[in-house]
Amino acid sequence: MGIIFHNEWRIRSIFVAIIVMLISLFLSRALLSVSMILFLAVTTIHKDIRSQLISFVKSPLLLAMSFLFFIPFLSGLWSSNQENWITISITKFPFVLLPIGFAGQWQLSEKQWKAVAVCFLTVVFLGCCWSFAQYFQDPDVINKSYLKAKTIPTPLDDDHVRFSWIVATAVLVSSLFMYTENSRRHQLILAL
Repeated sequence: MGIIFHNEWRIRSIFVAIIVMLISLFLSRALLSVSMILFLAVTTIHKDIRSQLISFVKSPLLLAMSFLFFIPFLSGLWSSNQENWITISITKFPFVLLPIGFAGQWQLSEKQWKAVAVCFLTVVFLGCCWSFAQYFQDPDVINKSYLKAKTIPTPLDDDHVRFSWIVATAVLVSSLFMYTENSRRHQLILAL
């Protein structure tokens, strides 16, 4: 009974941490850090951490994900601005560890994964709406700024590259759901 309760509590905590990470990605860097720390704590602090680390090392996908975020750490060896490099490294460090959390022996239910996907699509949609609102407030200024290599304001601290990747991922997730969804109304919502 205690093990079942412990696992239910752990799965609920992981689910909440993932949802909060997605929402805070657009709202608050501090909340994003707190939710990532919660996710890592819940997924890695247990007695079977050794087998989780072995799973992580044996997973090419998870290793590759960590390596992508490890690159900024290495770039510091050639950086002339060590202060900026340290700031960037501190910001990126949780992302290096995040894939370790996904190597654990936990699994959300199908319903929870769908809720995560819906939350992701919703926050990305709202982020796109925010960018469109910025554009429609003064389209002439934004159109002229494009001629000077400026971009439209975006969420994620105006990081248009990262936001574009997230939007592209949302389009893929939406397309996948549209393919599997039977309800015409849901398909129209996903198309939007």
